[in-house]
Amino acid sequence: MNALRRAVFPILIALLAFAIGVALGGGPLHTDEGGDNSAALRRDNAALQDQASGLRSDAVFDQGLNQALASRLLKGQLSKRTVTMMVLPGVSDETVRSTEQALELADAQVALVARLHEDLVDPGKKTYVDSVASASIKGTPDLAKLIDESPYVRAGALLARAYAGRGSNANIDDEAAKIDSELQGAKLVTVDGTPLRRGNFVVVLASGQHGTDSFTTAQSVITHDLVSAMVSGSDAVVVASTPTSSLAGGLIASLTADQELDKRRISTVNVIDSAAGRSAMVYALAAAASGAPGHYGLDGGEVVLPPGLAPQSN
Repeated sequence: MNALRRAVFPILIALLAFAIGVALGGGPLHTDEGGDNSAALRRDNAALQDQASGLRSDAVFDQGLNQALASRLLKGQLSKRTVTMMVLPGVSDETVRSTEQALELADAQVALVARLHEDLVDPGKKTYVDSVASASIKGTPDLAKLIDESPYVRAGALLARAYAGRGSNANIDDEAAKIDSELQGAKLVTVDGTPLRRGNFVVVLASGQHGTDSFTTAQSVITHDLVSAMVSGSDAVVVASTPTSSLAGGLIASLTADQELDKRRISTVNVIDSAAGRSAMVYALAAAASGAPGHYGLDGGEVVLPPGLAPQSN
């Protein structure tokens, strides 16, 4: 059984629903000879409805089975690892919760959940972000060398310094606490609860937003810069989203096109809204940490699985 096929079920169901609609509303109700063909159309429509119902049932079963298998697949995959979750605007609370559960099944400790606000990734708020980043950078000796970088490179560096760490350097020290206070005070970030430390690994959750209009393109550049900084400030990163994020103007499309990032410890997964996809996310993060990052999920209709889930070659 293809564990990731759930991702294509909604498309198939939509196509079947469209076919049913055509048969009901747009198809001929009489044959060319003038005979009534409504009985045959009703039979065809009933068959299509049965197929759609079957696909929905298969999807529910696959999801249930994948959730049941997740504890076996994930156990120990991220043992003794601490993880920061960075949540970009547009990601649902359910996706955040289910991703956190998958990480916990893999024996990871979710150190903190940081939710980025719309203003941080809104191209129209660039001047405001610039002012906040400039003020914070000036009071942060570790990052003073970035004072002449673009606003979003500086903002990304601040996010990484406040919420991620490398090796044993992951305590929430005075500098990290100061940056966090400034970012939250500026209403650019919200952090769930009161974290005790920063994560060495980072999971970035992104919406499936994509497009080639100027606003969406600018947002893609902004989020790319923020994620790149998280790669520099942590031991490994995985960016998790939906298949549309791999389309033109999507964050994953932007990241996969960056050849510089191919050399660094960052993986992507574009099927996060399924139990199987979240399992793939865990394995993709582990692969990035081991120095074997990649891009996983669906690629042109083909399933690409990370090491540990992919079939062994003979």
